Parts: sequence; C-alpha cells; structure tokens
Amino acid sequence: MSLMAKLKGQWRGDVDDVRDAIIENLSAVLSARAPMWHGANLGPLTSDSIAVFGMVSSLRSQGKSSSDLILHDVKQLIVQFEPRLQDVVVELDESSVATNKLKFRIEGLISSKFGEEVVVFDSSLDFTTSSLDVRKTNLV
Repeated sequence: MSLMAKLKGQWRGDVDDVRDAIIENLSAVLSARAPMWHGANLGPLTSDSIAVFGMVSSLRSQGKSSSDLILHDVKQLIVQFEPRLQDVVVELDESSVATNKLKFRIEGLISSKFGEEVVVFDSSLDFTTSSLDVRKTNLV
C-alpha cells in the first residue's frame, strides 16, 4: 500500500493491507545499504537500532557459501526489523546459485489483530541491476 493511498483514505485496514505493509517494510529493510558501523563494537544499546540497519553480505562473490551468508543476513534483518512476521524461514532456490539473480522464499507467520496467517514471499536479489523483488505468492 503506497503512502498516497493511505493519505487518500484508501487504506482498508484489513489483513491484505497488513501483508502489503510487511512487503513494503521488507523491501526497505533488505534494500538498505550496508550499515556504516559494521564490525565496530557499538555496545548493547545499539545492537537493535538503525546503526546496524542494512545488509552486509550482498557484495560478496556469488556462490553457495556466499548465498548462505546473504540469506542468513536476510533472516537476521527480518527478525530484527519486522516484528509482525514470526517464525521466519528463508529458503534458497538452489537453481539460482550459479546466476546473478539469487532467488529465495521468505516464509513466516503474520500475527495481527485479524489473527494469524502463514505467508510466503517469493523474493530475488539481482546483483546485475542491484535490485530486490519481494512478492506474495498464492501457494503456501
């Protein structure tokens, strides 16, 4: 759901809007540049703050081990910065390891005032264009 739709009053406030807001937040979190202070000892007060916001591993060379590190970072960012999504699982599409487009699935449980719903987001990181795509899938 876009900001303009919210401002125009087109926000329905149902579970679909919660899902759209989560997709929007995941896109922002996973598209963020590497944290400025990565590796620095910032202390416990900053460990869950915006000081560590962003992906660290995305510039590593493509391969199975690098893909695992990237997806580990993806899961950590989701757990840290998207509290509406619980029991997060990030699975690699093995066929994409040898390409410049890393494909993966994000699975989790949305807990909202509307109840709980299992969601799956088919996602990809394209290293050629430096773009991220997060989409809801109809298959769970």
